[in-house]
Amino acid sequence: MTHHADATHSLSPRAPHTRAPRRRGVALPVALMAIVLMAAMVAGASYFAMQNGRQADNTRRVEKSFAVAEAATAEFVRTWTPATYNLKAVGSNTPFSQATSPLGGGTYQGSVTKFTQKTFLLDLTAWDSVNTKARGGGARQRVGTLLRLVPINVDIQSALTTLGPVAFGGGNVFIEGNDALPPTWPSTQCPPLGANLAGIRSQKIGDLPSSQGQFHGAPDSLVSPALDTSALTQFGTTNYVTLAASRNVKITPGMYATGPNPNSATGPCVPGQTNWGDGQTLTNACGNYYPIVYDSGAGTTTISSGQGQGILLVDGNLTISGNWTFWGVVIVKGKLMTSGAASPKIYGAVLAGGIDFTSTSGSGSAVVNYSSCSVSRSLDANGMATPVRSRGFIRMQ
Repeated sequence: MTHHADATHSLSPRAPHTRAPRRRGVALPVALMAIVLMAAMVAGASYFAMQNGRQADNTRRVEKSFAVAEAATAEFVRTWTPATYNLKAVGSNTPFSQATSPLGGGTYQGSVTKFTQKTFLLDLTAWDSVNTKARGGGARQRVGTLLRLVPINVDIQSALTTLGPVAFGGGNVFIEGNDALPPTWPSTQCPPLGANLAGIRSQKIGDLPSSQGQFHGAPDSLVSPALDTSALTQFGTTNYVTLAASRNVKITPGMYATGPNPNSATGPCVPGQTNWGDGQTLTNACGNYYPIVYDSGAGTTTISSGQGQGILLVDGNLTISGNWTFWGVVIVKGKLMTSGAASPKIYGAVLAGGIDFTSTSGSGSAVVNYSSCSVSRSLDANGMATPVRSRGFIRMQ
């Protein structure tokens, strides 16, 4: 019986096997998300690093172009050309072509605008060397600098200033300290007349001639005991040596006949040893040319004929032997003399170590007429420019 029961039990059907539910893992999505985040972070870091690099490079190039602009401005002022800019009309704009920075590293160009008779605006744009104007891109800087002319302050207190005795030969010498417009100059070229000056200024009263009727002014004569050689050599912040070094024309003692080239309205004016400008006709090609003429060396220079204008510096003596007219400032360290039938006419001012016009007792004559217009035009035409001391510089863009 027992065996039967066991058999019966062993033949009974088995209960079905229950399988555990299937679970999906999150490791892969988490890993992928982490990879994506890491890639995004790397990409972001790379992007920001690249942007920072670009910004740093742009900043460097901008500062470089600004340095180019500063250097170019300093060089432009150092090499200022008075003949190009000084006598331009107020309001005129004169462009200058593209040039390489004096220190390398870029190029620049711009223009000069004349604000007043003595102030100018230098408008200069600079490009760094990698991005030039021709390529049309990259860093550039535009700066404006306000310039003023440095005055050449010659001590002019009379039509004729002498450090030594004055010798007039007769009644054919005429020294006039009352301001006057030069005979051939239109009033449109000059400001209103200025103050009248003395006829003759000397160090000692005994240096003046006895023929008082030959010189007029306010007063006719002026005695300045403190007058010395500095009147012939020191001109405000500049001096005789500096002016001589910046001369347009250099000659040595000899005989010359001067005249403009060309002597007509058709230009351009051609500089040369005997071309001292055209004061006779300001509308001619050389009418706006006021050179500094430097006569270098001891000895005597003789001018036989012609004309000139500007500033004449003479180390030795100067003799006029014919008809010669000059507009501007004449400074002679030695003596200013006439010979023969000389008939010099000077419209401006004369400063000399001595005066000998005795030859005019014959058929010659001598005229020295103070003209504030010719003096100012001659001095202003040769003044150098300098930045104003305050608020004279601006980044324009």
